[in-house]
Amino acid sequence: MEKSIGDIVTTDEIVFAPISKAFQVPVCNKTVVTEISEDLTLPDYLPEIRRLLRVTPSISVPSQYVNGNMAEFSGNANWNILYVCGEGTLSEAAFSSPYEVSVDFDGADVDDAIAFIETIPENILGKVTSPRKLNIRGRLSHTVKAYGDRSTTDDSYDTENATHVKKLSKTIPSLKILSGVDNTLELSESIGLSNGERIVSKRGTVVINQVTPSEQGITCQGNVCLSFITETENKKASVSERNLPFSAYVPIDLEGDAWKCRAYGKIDDMELEETETGNNIRIRISVAGEAERNQPCQITTYIFSTNYKADTTVDEISLPCSLDIGHFNFAHDGSAEIDGLPEGAEIIDVYTTAKAEKLILENEKYILLGKCKYNVLYGSEKEYSVRESEFPFSCELGNGTESPKDFSADICVRSTKIRPEGENMAFSSELTASVNIIGETPITAVTDVSFNEDLPTRSSAFTVAYTADGDTLWNIAKRYSVDPTVLAESNGLKKPLRADDAETLSGVKYLII
Repeated sequence: MEKSIGDIVTTDEIVFAPISKAFQVPVCNKTVVTEISEDLTLPDYLPEIRRLLRVTPSISVPSQYVNGNMAEFSGNANWNILYVCGEGTLSEAAFSSPYEVSVDFDGADVDDAIAFIETIPENILGKVTSPRKLNIRGRLSHTVKAYGDRSTTDDSYDTENATHVKKLSKTIPSLKILSGVDNTLELSESIGLSNGERIVSKRGTVVINQVTPSEQGITCQGNVCLSFITETENKKASVSERNLPFSAYVPIDLEGDAWKCRAYGKIDDMELEETETGNNIRIRISVAGEAERNQPCQITTYIFSTNYKADTTVDEISLPCSLDIGHFNFAHDGSAEIDGLPEGAEIIDVYTTAKAEKLILENEKYILLGKCKYNVLYGSEKEYSVRESEFPFSCELGNGTESPKDFSADICVRSTKIRPEGENMAFSSELTASVNIIGETPITAVTDVSFNEDLPTRSSAFTVAYTADGDTLWNIAKRYSVDPTVLAESNGLKKPLRADDAETLSGVKYLII
């Protein structure tokens, strides 16, 4: 599609969206660490702690407020405490700790900033300080990223009356990323139990199976994968699983087409109510969605005036671009020694977490690298205990040719199977990674210009300009401060699509100016 820009004509490289007069640039990529030290007290209805088994952290989707050059987030870190009580049976306690994070964008001059946060619990440790009290220590690592709109034009010269201004523009693909949250979802399920059986622990993972963009937002289909540890009257523990389907709608204004999406969900709250016939579980979840595409953006690469001396500022700018975004399923298998288990010990449950650490381009494939951590609960007639193992994983994503500049990944564990294998435990997990891969396009663009002084009057009626290798209609017009279109017409040249095309002066030895 040809487009007239002043007196210069250029060709748009992509036409699936209106050409933008602004492009998104990264304005923040910071990691803020929040130290955790919480003294917790068991509610009266729970039994005392004899021995702590594990602390399971989870982070809710936070609320956020972006104002000018600052982003603020507030959310909850949820702790599930599995322990052995005085009777030697299992019990669980749940607590929440609020957190707040604020970051500034270091004075970035942008509009309509959009921010994202990824919070990772690290080195979370629990210590029993008395039969009804414990202390949780660790930290939350918050990575905050933000993008803002930066204008590609300057109103001081981008006016219809500024006919003396000659611009050479270029249309390039540039990232446009948007986000939203659906925090209205509430699910419930009745869990039937055998006589004498009780639920002693519960946990859930939100798995997004499908995302579909529309003009008003993203529709997400998925399941909450629930896992329960139950125990009978004679201390026989086992695990049962249940999937609760859900549909979420994340409102985002997605004008046009070619949007690609990802989404991830977190459990905000989970309550279990015991009844005579079973247990009713109520779950509240939030789903966050992102949509992005590469859309055409117009930048000014050169500028001059036919009437005035131009003082221009040219900057090297790295524009973000979308390389890939979506959901990727993969499996992870591992094996660890289990020597030292009590005779007759039985593996009951495994709690699995996964953390992405790096994304690389290898053999034209994007590879996500990270670690899976397995926390195994086992028991015998006399005691429960846990053992933890960690293994690296590698997940092959889509095809690629450009090296990634940045990425974001949320990984959920759909299921884990574990079995004894000689002196080892064999692990097998099914996981889903929600990944966004960002690239980088370096450009040179005019970011500011001023016209302060009249050009001197020519002393002769015309000038003969001899051409040299590498000359174009544009750089000769700029050299002599004349309109390139008028220069082409006065010398009988065909009007080019781009005045800086190397072919514009093919066979031309001189020009009359």
